[in-house]
Amino acid sequence: MKQLLFILLMGWLLPCFSTHTIGGYIHYQQVNQYTYQIEVSLFQDVSSPAFQRREIVIDYGDGIQDSIQRQNVIPPNAGSSIGKSSFVTFHTYSQIGNYTVSVNDPNRTAGIDNMANSANVPLYVETTLSVKLDSNFRNQSPTLLASTNSSAAVAKELQINLTAIDADGDFLKYRLTNTKGIAGNAVPAYFIPNGAQLDTLSGQFSWTPSAAGIYAFTAEVLEYRDDMLISRTAVDFLIKVVAGINSTAQMRLISPHLSLDSCGTKSLRGKAGDTLNLSFTFSKVNVSPPPFTLDFLQDGGPPAAQLSTTLFSNNNDSMSIEVQYILDGSDARCAPYPIYARGTMLNDFFHDEQLFIYVQDSSLKACDSICYIESVNLAEHKNPREIELTVHPNPMQHQTVFSISSQAEADHYFLELFDPSAKLVFSKAFGSQKQLIIDRNGLKRGIYFYRIYKQENSLLKSGKLVIQ
Repeated sequence: MKQLLFILLMGWLLPCFSTHTIGGYIHYQQVNQYTYQIEVSLFQDVSSPAFQRREIVIDYGDGIQDSIQRQNVIPPNAGSSIGKSSFVTFHTYSQIGNYTVSVNDPNRTAGIDNMANSANVPLYVETTLSVKLDSNFRNQSPTLLASTNSSAAVAKELQINLTAIDADGDFLKYRLTNTKGIAGNAVPAYFIPNGAQLDTLSGQFSWTPSAAGIYAFTAEVLEYRDDMLISRTAVDFLIKVVAGINSTAQMRLISPHLSLDSCGTKSLRGKAGDTLNLSFTFSKVNVSPPPFTLDFLQDGGPPAAQLSTTLFSNNNDSMSIEVQYILDGSDARCAPYPIYARGTMLNDFFHDEQLFIYVQDSSLKACDSICYIESVNLAEHKNPREIELTVHPNPMQHQTVFSISSQAEADHYFLELFDPSAKLVFSKAFGSQKQLIIDRNGLKRGIYFYRIYKQENSLLKSGKLVIQ
């Protein structure tokens, strides 16, 4: 990973995470129709015994388990204690099918506040892949450019990003889900802390914690191609919340000035030959002594574009990076390129800013339907896996109820609601009661569009909800 790193001052260190594995995820690259290269990334405290381990056990999802060796170690950034261990293997499947690749790591951090007895709950990560009948099908699952494990201060907003990219240009979506334990089972007494949110389209995680402690989260990165969900990757990470921190810092895109687009993201569009000039500034208050850094994660941008960066300090309280892209037509595609700037203070306190760059040509001007996810038709969507759904009342004034009468397990179904501008306004999983209640909560009058999909499959049903 290419990074530009500028350190103003080092010298004061925050307490580290507990000495165990604090997060991870699985990435794969398809070699041929049946063979995959699989990489397991675990984020660990480098002083931990877990960091000294040379092998782990992987379950390929086809009845085969194997021990795989550590191939690479990325040391911590300056001032941090968190390194990355990478375990790499190849596996060949024997038949067409959908598979869940998973790893149980027994070294989960102790003392996590949003689960019971975390030291005895293995860390669990998984990803899904498909061996398809089409021998030409190839896929790479999403990759993270940086660790999502961070520190936060009580009563101060945290803004970090999953920093995910997809080499194939597939569309990515994000959601928070319950953290899992051994073999993917439920974790005792686990809960997602109040106020924690993950933006569906940008992968931006935001939270203003109310109490000090250590909190576990799991984000799912959903990968879509040709209106089909083709992979789902679970990313496990920790947030350590510290009391008594009065310092604040903010990463901002200051030029060009961009308002949020209809999808709720910041984006720029360009064509071959266009020059995009960007300026990010990271400023701090009451950070003494610093350490104070700014990173620009370059790997997510248009690969063929000419890129130049200049990093400099304005004064003791801020620094800036100037970024220039000269776009190349060979990068034209429907999916945007995400780029990330990350500011870090006090070693592990992050603040991220994300921007989407669309590179288009004359044939791609109209390809970004419904916020670059698959289109929602005005007519009811019919599907061979049709579910029985009622939406009542529709039209609604104050509240409506989505009810599934299918015999299937409804907790594997998810509902999304888009407003008339195609912005996602509601997203939630159906519970065991097979019902979801939507309150109006300030939604304006108009025609809204809903989508229901199953965790492992594509779109099951869509339609209209009218709010009067």
